[in-house]
Amino acid sequence: MREGLAKGAFSSYELVKAFKEVYEEDQKQEKALNAYVEFFEDSLKEAQKADELRQKGDSRPYLGIPLAIKDNILIKGRIASAASHVLEDFIAPYNATVIQRLKEAGFLFLGRTNMDEFGMGSSNEYSLYSLVRNPQDRTRTSGGSSGGSAAVVAGFQAPLALGTDTGGSVRLPSAFTGIYGYKPSYGLLSRYGVIAYASSLDQIGLMARSPQDIQEVLKLIKGRDTLDMTSRDYDLFPSSFSTDPKSLTIATLEELSPQLMSQEVHQGYVDFLSFWKNKGAMLKSCSLPLIEDSLAIYYVLSLCEAASNLARYDGVRYGKRLAELSSLEELYQSFRSQNMGEEVQRRVSLGNYFLSSQSGEESFYNKTLKVLESLKAELEKLFEQVDLLLVPTSFTLAFKLGEKNNDPLQMYLSDLGTIFVNLAGLPAVSVPVQKQGLGVGMQLIGKLDPLLRFDRKHYMYPDLSKGYQISQNAYPLGSEGEITLILKKDQLNKVVRIQRVHMEEDTGKSLHLQSSPNSYIDYNRAGVPLLEIVSYPDLNTSEEAVAYVKHIHEMVRYLGFSDGNMEEGSFRCDVNVNLHLKKEGRLYKTPIVELKNLNSFRKIHFAIEYERLRQLQEFEKTGLTLEKTAKQTRGWSDKLAQTFKQREKESVQDYRYMREPDIPLICLEPQTIKEWISEVGEFPQEARKRLQREFGLSDFDVSTLTNDRNLASYFEQAVQGAREPKKIANWLLTEVAAVLNQQGWTICQFPLSPQSISELVNLISEGAISGAQAKEVFSIMCESGQKAGEIVEQKGFSQLTQTEALEVLVEEVLIKNAKSVADYRAGKEAALKYLMGQIMRQSEGKANPVKAQEVLLKQIQVLE
Repeated sequence: MREGLAKGAFSSYELVKAFKEVYEEDQKQEKALNAYVEFFEDSLKEAQKADELRQKGDSRPYLGIPLAIKDNILIKGRIASAASHVLEDFIAPYNATVIQRLKEAGFLFLGRTNMDEFGMGSSNEYSLYSLVRNPQDRTRTSGGSSGGSAAVVAGFQAPLALGTDTGGSVRLPSAFTGIYGYKPSYGLLSRYGVIAYASSLDQIGLMARSPQDIQEVLKLIKGRDTLDMTSRDYDLFPSSFSTDPKSLTIATLEELSPQLMSQEVHQGYVDFLSFWKNKGAMLKSCSLPLIEDSLAIYYVLSLCEAASNLARYDGVRYGKRLAELSSLEELYQSFRSQNMGEEVQRRVSLGNYFLSSQSGEESFYNKTLKVLESLKAELEKLFEQVDLLLVPTSFTLAFKLGEKNNDPLQMYLSDLGTIFVNLAGLPAVSVPVQKQGLGVGMQLIGKLDPLLRFDRKHYMYPDLSKGYQISQNAYPLGSEGEITLILKKDQLNKVVRIQRVHMEEDTGKSLHLQSSPNSYIDYNRAGVPLLEIVSYPDLNTSEEAVAYVKHIHEMVRYLGFSDGNMEEGSFRCDVNVNLHLKKEGRLYKTPIVELKNLNSFRKIHFAIEYERLRQLQEFEKTGLTLEKTAKQTRGWSDKLAQTFKQREKESVQDYRYMREPDIPLICLEPQTIKEWISEVGEFPQEARKRLQREFGLSDFDVSTLTNDRNLASYFEQAVQGAREPKKIANWLLTEVAAVLNQQGWTICQFPLSPQSISELVNLISEGAISGAQAKEVFSIMCESGQKAGEIVEQKGFSQLTQTEALEVLVEEVLIKNAKSVADYRAGKEAALKYLMGQIMRQSEGKANPVKAQEVLLKQIQVLE
């Protein structure tokens, strides 16, 4: 969405309208989701405002992206009722901190989402606005208490939503509806502006259809807030943590027997464990004895805090005053019994009971705190042995609506797999593991391969100068990664899975000349180190393929891994192409063709398109499929604009590997790996986001600056002393770029320092010189190396900015041009431009145009 809005593929208005149409269509159904308690009527107007700001140059990357917000998070000027009669008319007087940070980033809000009253529930059936239905099965619960937020995301009525999680209220609905749900570490997100349920456990969470969306928004709203003393800064990606599955140890809990889980959840749990094991992660069975007591710990502590937090809602301090009653006690009782739902009354009553039972160290509350410390100690000891803990988010699928309403204990047991996370303040994410039917979620609750081994690869063709190629077969540098693309066509996220990244030596270059029946081998590049990136077949069009290659090309050039010169062969692409065709109800696959050594983005596009049409025609003519014929290698002829056959491609068995005996195993020290990683630095995509965020640059600005890491570095040095970073970027991309192009220089060869450009641009910003004068000064600077200030003084370029002097100058112009003054007063705007021209001519271009116009308008007004 961000890229689509920035590039004009669609507007914010169109985006909001699309979500609104889905919502309105759903409202017509007999069993509507009922996920919004209010879809903001002015959301389309807000989207139009965002579009207008973008047209005026507002380059905030998230401007106009819509979100849905749970009904207990305050948005200034909007109702925030926490789905309770108590607060049904409460209008928020200020923004929650997370809302303020989202607004500053440019987000807009679609509406308030339904929830269990005050966050007390696991099924979203305890709401002032009635129950919420599950988009996957409308007879079942969406989970609670953030069931509305989950349903709008899963039901395509919003791209992402905020919820709150006290004991699983983000993760449980996410699991039930088949989306991602993230609860951060306690304190990572400010709770200021959240209607409290249990303050030591409450945490804002995020829900989306992809973890990348959650990550992007999280970066914007996380961090210390002076309005919330429990908030703090956490490193989202500590250097000690690795995403390489082979370096991860994942814990399972002995206490979670299959009997606790439904058949579907148990199968999903087993499958997800197998997934991580197949990725190379180590699974470790651990014990957490006190997990069995976590339910009791949670409900004592949360209900005590709820009783305390909701004490203000009594009809006196807050709430609608009832008719006169005989006593304060009767007022309290009547107000709460009439305005609070059954579940809230139950929890507040129990909380008050726990707080009232005995006192001091012997109270339920203090005894529970001691047990909580023991639970935290168990978890701390567990995480000394493992990196992650895997637990089913829920032990059952989403249950039928009404199924557990008469059995509160069974409802409370829904949170058994989630509440200990809140008790310990840990981060957790619910990951959907079942792609069809009702959602099954698994929680991951939260170390480059240090072993380098090389192999020899043998095959029959003569492009190997030694008869074999040094490669990495069994132990690649990395595997199972992914790259996320934003495509121009529809602006949807496209995830391309990376199967493996390995090192090998380059082969000789095979030359198949159209003018000769012979093939030739150029061995000049043989033996040069080569990094090969192999993707899974996730690309479906030539446009996607080009976008993928461009993404990697940009990355290796920016990071300095390669000059990326495609013409000289230091960056090239091999593409496997075949078609999947449906005919008479059957699926046919055409033979795989490898298009070799494509060395430009244009060739990649045209070769794939030509091959697509050729294979379609070949299939219609011969009916040959993948199973009936050998794979082949083809080249691309620019002259003929077509592919041509090079050779039949050997099968897997024709590649023969052995351990490379001349190169021993290389074991990298952890410190060495850390140093290498630190030397890599910032990726271009990250640099663009940061430059936009810190300096307000446009997409074009940051894309051009990050084409060259040295240019980006030059810019960042120049802006250190600059008043207007945007002007620095403009000068680098226009005047400086023109000199570089004319001289054939890189920015590293440019003779002027970043500080000298900053000084020049500051003179413009101060109004000391005009833009035209600045260009003349710049030209002299490039020739002589002088400082801008010295040249301005020598040339006498300083602009006239003193008000008294400008008043005298303007008065003279007005006296000489009385007719133009009269024309302007009669509404002819062109007359003002004429008068300004006369001022600039009479001052010989030294008058500051902005200040001169101010004085001109004032004097015209005086004449009236």
